Amino acid sequence: MTLANSQEDKPAAPLLQVWSLAGELALLIVIPLLVLILIGIRLDRWAGTTPLFIIIGLLVSFSVSIIAIARKIKRLN
Repeated sequence: MTLANSQEDKPAAPLLQVWSLAGELALLIVIPLLVLILIGIRLDRWAGTTPLFIIIGLLVSFSVSIIAIARKIKRLN
């Protein structure tokens, strides 16, 4: 039984690593997006400009996410 259990555990480890990496990459996209959009909404309310700072927040969050993902991929290689 021990041999059967160890064979079943082997495929789970790479799968767990893949899901872990996918979750990490998702967080690298979602967190900057949410934070910078919320900051953009606050700045738009304060300045009286409707979409300006939201759009700037989107562009900055895309840039931050791309840089963070590129660094993560570089570390993996």
